[in-house]
Amino acid sequence: MKNQNIKPSWTDHYTVKWNDCLATGIASLEAMCGFFQESAWHHADHLGVGFQKLRNSDQAWVLARLAMHIAKYPAWRETITVKTWPTGLEKIFARRDFLFLDADGTTIGSGASWWIIINPKTRQPQTPEAAREMNYEPRLESFTPERLRLTQSMAPVGRHIVEYLETDQLGHVNNTRYAAWLQNALGMEWNKKNVVTDYQVEFMAEAFTGDSIVLASCFTDGNAAEIVNGIRESYGREIFRAKVGCGAVED
Repeated sequence: MKNQNIKPSWTDHYTVKWNDCLATGIASLEAMCGFFQESAWHHADHLGVGFQKLRNSDQAWVLARLAMHIAKYPAWRETITVKTWPTGLEKIFARRDFLFLDADGTTIGSGASWWIIINPKTRQPQTPEAAREMNYEPRLESFTPERLRLTQSMAPVGRHIVEYLETDQLGHVNNTRYAAWLQNALGMEWNKKNVVTDYQVEFMAEAFTGDSIVLASCFTDGNAAEIVNGIRESYGREIFRAKVGCGAVED
């Protein structure tokens, strides 16, 4: 029998801080990912499968794939609401969907995420037993898993040396930092004229302090979207692959 005190979905409210914003005055992609990540952790704790509970069993959640659409970014000092809920298991992946709402309750963004459980010592994936007894809610049908393909040659756009402050309590680069790398790779002029409306990212391997990551990109879909990936320079291992769609910056 399911616990009646368990909340099948979770809601948090965030006020956009100065350091959450780009020079254009709206929240960065990294900040939006961070808002969702924090609420996902809050709900996992509530469900009894949070960081501390899993750590006692040598397990940890890591994000494997993320897809989101943002119709409108919140600006400095604006308040947004994040609503998130688990939607079920897909093989070894536990899926969690989410919504971004503005102060009036209007949906300004949505997304889906796919998480796996690893052993932090061996870094190997585990069967998601901790997620089998959750209360699952309907998923957002607009998001389906998509493997990102490199259909064109990639052009180098920069190199990034991973810094210690980019890593989290699992010792690897936190998933939100990849959004920052991507937005930096797109360049200042791009960011002045465009906003990321659609963001998909797939993580192939972990990155650690001191790693040199070569970033490359190519345009696809008639220049309407751009693929960006990162390769660990030391032995050519692809770390992540992301795709962005864009819209014009509002005046």
